[in-house]
Amino acid sequence: MRSKLKILYIHQDGLITGSFLSLKYLILGLNQDKYYAEVLFLNDGPALKEMESIGIRTYLLQTPTFWTYPGPKFLSRGNLQNYKALFPNTKLRKLIASINPSLVHINDKAALNAGISMLGLNIPIVQHVRSTFYIIDATINEWIQKKIIRLYADKIIGITEAEYNEFKSNKTNCIYNSIDTTEAEVACLNVSKTREELKISDKTINIAWVAKYNRQKGLWDFLEIAKSLLKKYPNNTFRFYMVGSLPNEQQLELDSNGNKTNVLEKLNHYLSDEEMRNGIILLGYRSDYLKIMAAMDIVVNCNRLGSMGRQTFETMAVGTVSISTHRYPELTQMIINGQDGFTVKEGDINSICTIIEKLKSEKNEIKQISINAKQKAKAEFDNIKQTLKITNLYDTLLNNEK
Repeated sequence: MRSKLKILYIHQDGLITGSFLSLKYLILGLNQDKYYAEVLFLNDGPALKEMESIGIRTYLLQTPTFWTYPGPKFLSRGNLQNYKALFPNTKLRKLIASINPSLVHINDKAALNAGISMLGLNIPIVQHVRSTFYIIDATINEWIQKKIIRLYADKIIGITEAEYNEFKSNKTNCIYNSIDTTEAEVACLNVSKTREELKISDKTINIAWVAKYNRQKGLWDFLEIAKSLLKKYPNNTFRFYMVGSLPNEQQLELDSNGNKTNVLEKLNHYLSDEEMRNGIILLGYRSDYLKIMAAMDIVVNCNRLGSMGRQTFETMAVGTVSISTHRYPELTQMIINGQDGFTVKEGDINSICTIIEKLKSEKNEIKQISINAKQKAKAEFDNIKQTLKITNLYDTLLNNEK
């Protein structure tokens, strides 16, 4: 009987983030008769226990990471720490050699120290790119990271066309994020219960935003959308739901002019308006956010990251209309406008409002788009199917090794 192939996945930190969830669903989609997974974390955190809970062996070895999203400024102490990741880590190299995997899959470009440390080990490397270089504080770091990844990686995976186009390499493949469509289906089955819990009325258009409370994730864009529509339609036509950990009093961010802004103070300023306060529901952090998405008519995924985030994939998987933003909407084929969702240029609040107004008067269109979105997610984002595309890359590399 042919032995299973050991795939070592390397993840940059121990946080339960979108990139970690994508890794988890990728592993869950593996053909268990052919492959088995182990995961090496480069920093500690709750993700280790999460991975162990599904029966995956984990390792931990702390090593510097190289961040470019947005990463540190060039002349900063943080950037000196960044550059430590450019030197091979002998302990990491020895650990990977002792694990002796058939192939290594690095789950994010921040973990490039693993690839550097592996040079000369003759183990095939697949590199996942899970963010663009659209927001970066030290542009030279983009050049460095791309150059090094092209050097050590045998295959590079971009999760949307944006990452694929940025790398400009014949090693690069575009494979969309993995979604557990079974989990999404469970969320859909709980729609009535969720709507009852949140006191959602069928007479209103219910719109959600699920993200971190910051400018890059589209916080202020969403509030401006809500403000515009609540002013124009004051009679409970719309209800806006915000899902995410609420900012604390110390949370600061830079605005578009480079000035520091207190996020909580600015949020409270928006909510000081009576119509805004009555029309917006702050749900805080919800681990069951998929159920919230499924209970909505529309989810607005209006980030300013240059590409679509994981929330777009999730929104479509639960059969809800997604209005998503992209730096170059004309380049992405993930959504067909008006058929299975909508894509607009990031920051284009007016276009988002226009789409929402159109859907308000054509509720049957919401139903049809929802059906189409769910079908597309099942066909193109399902973790079993997406993992198969990735393991086909594994097989290509491993067959070439023989």
